[in-house]
Amino acid sequence: MMRNRALDSPRPTTDRPDDLDLRTCVIVPRMSTPKRIHYVPAGYQKAWAAPHGSGKRVWVYPKDGKPPRYQSTKDTALESNRHSPELENALNSYDSGGIAAIRQVFQGERGPESVEDARNLLGFMALLMTRTVAAERELQKVFEVAGVEAGKQLVQDDKAWARACQHVAEANPGKTIDFDTMRALGRDLEDNFKPQLTPKVAMLDSLMLTDKLFRHLCGMGWNLMRAGQGRFITSDNPVIEALFHPGGRVQLGGGIAQTNGRVFFPLSPRHCLVLSHQPLPNFVCPVSPAVVDSVNAWVAICAESMLISEVKSATVAKLAIRFKDVNAVNRLDEQHLSSMFSQLWAQKTQR
Repeated sequence: MMRNRALDSPRPTTDRPDDLDLRTCVIVPRMSTPKRIHYVPAGYQKAWAAPHGSGKRVWVYPKDGKPPRYQSTKDTALESNRHSPELENALNSYDSGGIAAIRQVFQGERGPESVEDARNLLGFMALLMTRTVAAERELQKVFEVAGVEAGKQLVQDDKAWARACQHVAEANPGKTIDFDTMRALGRDLEDNFKPQLTPKVAMLDSLMLTDKLFRHLCGMGWNLMRAGQGRFITSDNPVIEALFHPGGRVQLGGGIAQTNGRVFFPLSPRHCLVLSHQPLPNFVCPVSPAVVDSVNAWVAICAESMLISEVKSATVAKLAIRFKDVNAVNRLDEQHLSSMFSQLWAQKTQR
C-alpha cells in the first residue's frame, strides 16, 4: 500500500516535526475560576460513540466495581479544579488538529497526508501521555520516592549539617544550634515528612515532559492494526507503552527510547496505531481476535479508573473487574525507583 513520503518506511523523514512548542500550555498568566475539564478529549472518545444511538454516547466501565454506564462523551474523563480555562484553551488548540489527523488515518487506513498531520497526531499522543490523571499521579509517586531517598542521603551527610549549623549562626548572630540538635531535626524530618507535589504542580511538571516524548515518537515507524472480529476499547489513559522482551514477555510502561519499545494507541473500535523502531513493511496489518484481546487487556491494565467501549460487553466488564486494583501508578516498581534514586543521590553527595 502506498505510504506518504513524509512517513516513508513508514518512518518520518528529516522533514518531520522536530519539536512541540508547549510554552503556551505551561505559561499561564492568571488563574481563572476552574471548571470541569476533559483530560481525555471528548472528540477522541467519539470514535467509540454507538453508531445506532445519538452518536455522542459511549459505554463506560468503571474499575471500582460499579455497573457500566451509557453516557455522553461530554461527561466522560472529566475532573474538576485541575487547571485554569487559559490552560485548557491552550491544550484544545492541539486537540483539534490531532483528532482530525486520527480520523484521517483510521477512516482512510493510510498514514497522515502531510508532516503537519503527523505532527498533530504525534503531538496529541504525547499530550495524552502527560495530561491524564494517571500521568500526574505517576509523576507524584516518582517525586515522592526521589524525595525520600534524597532525605536518607542528607541525614547521613555530616558536611551538609555542619554547613546548616554555620548558616544558622551567620543568619542569627548570638544564636547557635549545635550539630547534634541539627542532625536530630534531620532524622525527625526523614521519619515523619514525605515530600509531595500538589496536583497542579504535578500536572504542569508532567506537561513539561511532552516535548521529550514527542521527539521519541517522531523517531518511530508506523503500523495500523485493523480488527476483523473483535473490537478495540480505550480508556482514561489510552496511550500504552510496552517493552517486548525475548521469549514473548511484554513489560508495560516506559522504554519507548529502547529498540524493543512499542506504543499502542487505539484510534477507533476497529483500528489501533502501533509505533515501533522496527515497523512492518505494510502499513495496514489485519490482526486476529487474540491480538485484539491482548491489546484490550493492556488498555485495562494501564487504565486509571475506567474503560470505554463502543458496545455493552460482558468481556469488557470482566476486564474492568479483573484489573480493578491495577493501574499505572501501583504498577510502578518502587524498589527499583528507590535503588535508582539512592545511587543518584549518593553520587551527587560524593562530588
